[in-house]
Amino acid sequence: MRTTLDAELTYLGRNVDTSPTMFGELRSSIELLNDPETLESRMTQDGYLFLPGLLNREEVLAAREEILMRLDAAGYIDRSHPLLDAIPSAEVKDGFVPQLATNNEPLEKVIFHGPMMSFYQGILGGPVRHFDFVWLRAKRPGITDATPPHYDVVFMGRGTKKLYTSWTPLEDVPMEKGGLMVLESSHRLDEVKSTYGELDVDTYCANKQEANAIETGEKQWEDRVNGGKYADDALEVRDRLVLCPLSF
Repeated sequence: MRTTLDAELTYLGRNVDTSPTMFGELRSSIELLNDPETLESRMTQDGYLFLPGLLNREEVLAAREEILMRLDAAGYIDRSHPLLDAIPSAEVKDGFVPQLATNNEPLEKVIFHGPMMSFYQGILGGPVRHFDFVWLRAKRPGITDATPPHYDVVFMGRGTKKLYTSWTPLEDVPMEKGGLMVLESSHRLDEVKSTYGELDVDTYCANKQEANAIETGEKQWEDRVNGGKYADDALEVRDRLVLCPLSF
C-alpha cells in the first residue's frame, strides 16, 4: 500500500526510492487481535506484526512527556520551543539513551503492563516475562547516523530465539519524520539467518578473553561482528540481498 508523501525521504543523506516496487507501508494486523492462530501465521509470513492503536494513547503520551522532561534535563531539548514540540538541541548527536528508561514509571506502564503484555499473553497462550533493560532511542530527523541494519535477536537472544521484540513509538511518526524500516521477507533469507543471525552477544562475550570488560561496559561488543550490526547501509543491503521493498 502506498502513502502520499509531502517530502522526499532520505537515508544517510541519500534519497530513498519510493516507487511502488521498492517501497511501501507495513501491513496492519490490528484486525486480527483476537485471533492468535492467524496472528501467528501472519508473523511467520511477514516476520513482524504491525498493531497500530493497540496501546492506550494517553498512557503513551504521558510516557513521551516524561521522556522529554528527562531529555530536557540532560540538555537534549531546544527550549526556545515548547517542551512538547520535542525540538532537539543542535549540538546533541547521540540518540541512544537507555538510561532515561530506568525507574521510569510512565514508560513502564506502557511497555510492561496493560495492552502490551495482554497481547503477548494472548498470542503466546500463557504468562510472559520481559527484559528489564529498555533500548530507548530519541533520534532526530535528518541525521546521518541512523541505526544500522540489524537483527534484534543478536543483542537480545540470551541463548534462545524464542522471544519477541516490540518497537514502540511514543508519538505519531509520519514517514517524513523517520521511523522503523523493515526489509520485506528478510526473515526468510538463509544466507543471513545461518551466518549473522546465529550470533549471540552473550556467547560472544563468554568466548573472549576480555569478556569481563565487555560485560561491565568497559569495552564494546564489536571487532569481528562489527558492533552487532549486519551492515552500515540499509539501502545497500536491500539492493545486494534481494531487491525487496523497504516497508515503513
